[in-house]
Amino acid sequence: FRANPDSVIAYPRYSFSYKDQSTNSPILWKWSFGDGSNSSKQNPEHTYRDTGVYKVQLVVYNLQGCADTVAHNVRITGVPGQLFVPNAFMPSSKFEELRTFKVKGSGIKTWRMRVFNKWGQVIWESTKLTDRGEPAEGWDGMMGGAPAPQGVYVWQVEAKYQNGNDWEGMSYNGSAPSRTGVIHLIQ
Repeated sequence: FRANPDSVIAYPRYSFSYKDQSTNSPILWKWSFGDGSNSSKQNPEHTYRDTGVYKVQLVVYNLQGCADTVAHNVRITGVPGQLFVPNAFMPSSKFEELRTFKVKGSGIKTWRMRVFNKWGQVIWESTKLTDRGEPAEGWDGMMGGAPAPQGVYVWQVEAKYQNGNDWEGMSYNGSAPSRTGVIHLIQ
């Protein structure tokens, strides 16, 4: 069999497509992906939850009941997940990416982000993630239905990666990681 895109992929991609290359007209396929998951499709796709080396095994059977087995290792390199919190945004910017205070990340299982005003009141909060474990929404700079004033706001993030590890926090310019920080809203 062949693994696509290759037998080694780098984070943040965790998915392989497997293509059976058997001869002698097999009628039954038994895939084992090395992480406890299985498939009986001829050409399955599989998504892994973490980095690592996985032994993928394929057993095929023909009409006469004869079996043949082949195994290959696939590897996912890189970090198990990531999360980056920006420190400024401008809702009136002509650049779409700068208009929203949106955290970038992937491989996240659960998360909670809150933005506070200078009195410590929560003015925005999100726990939504995409199917890929990425933050699904960001703060648009609105507070109580009106644009928030220019200034410094505090953010707080709690996150757990799909591999079970906790997010340690954001580090700017070599500082110690922190799960809280400031965001500059520029009007």
